[in-house]
Amino acid sequence: MFKSLQERYQKNWCRKDQLQRFVELGAITEEQYTLITGETMDGEKIPAEEAE
Repeated sequence: MFKSLQERYQKNWCRKDQLQRFVELGAITEEQYTLITGETMDGEKIPAEEAE
């Protein structure tokens, strides 16, 4: 699920609010959300070197 959502987000086929819903449903973790978006769930930006 993670790889699929990551690819969709990169292609702009999936929005942050949709990814947040996947976190709520337990399909991905908050850490995976951060890896995909580069932000925490509350919108804080994560420097690129920390997100890796």
